[in-house]
Amino acid sequence: MNVIICDQDKSFVSYLYKLLLSYPLVGKIEPEIYYSSDLMLLHFIPDKYDVIFMEIDLDNRDGIQVAEAIRRMDKTCKIVYITNNLKKCCEAYRVMAFRYIIKSYELQKMEEGILEVLDRMKEKKMVSITASYQGVKKKIPVDKIIYIKSDHREVVVCTKNITLQYYETMQNLMEELGDMYFVQPHRSYLVNLKYVKGVISEYIILKENEKRIPVSKARNQEVIESFIDYLFRTDETE
Repeated sequence: MNVIICDQDKSFVSYLYKLLLSYPLVGKIEPEIYYSSDLMLLHFIPDKYDVIFMEIDLDNRDGIQVAEAIRRMDKTCKIVYITNNLKKCCEAYRVMAFRYIIKSYELQKMEEGILEVLDRMKEKKMVSITASYQGVKKKIPVDKIIYIKSDHREVVVCTKNITLQYYETMQNLMEELGDMYFVQPHRSYLVNLKYVKGVISEYIILKENEKRIPVSKARNQEVIESFIDYLFRTDETE
């Protein structure tokens, strides 16, 4: 998990750094520390970071404006404000802040808020599937898969950037992805609910180019319920 800590308070940064490193996670948390928002923005790499823990008042800058600069580069990185400033809580949601944690809480409550963020991130940390293509094994991040289509004895995996066709059964993929926000609207398709714009009549409408995926009559109600359930269970803002 790639994390940024941005705060001028060095003692708090040290405390938060140690707390993050103590969190049990498969793999490891790799915090980058910045004491200046300008320096953080200078070194920021789009699509690299999972979450930013930051003070909202940094080196005389407005933390909302800092977040706006981040959002121009990266729409999905989670921004978590940890601050004593009580006045900007409502503004934080304009920049899609994931959480707003008050430092002045008693230590236990503040830690609970921070660890809750990590728990949610851990739940969302998606794995990869491995495709064997022309003798080469390629990992495809599950979070990047828009949909999968069955094509006779092969499957076609579609992401925003690539389309990969290889030998695999839809049944195996269903068992692997069934609990990861995927739904099967038709026997020939698996769709990632993250990329669903809506369900209309006998079609799923995808966010990407509003492509339509067929929904069988027998699965229509299940698809609608799965989509509604997904909206209630997720914090996606895309």
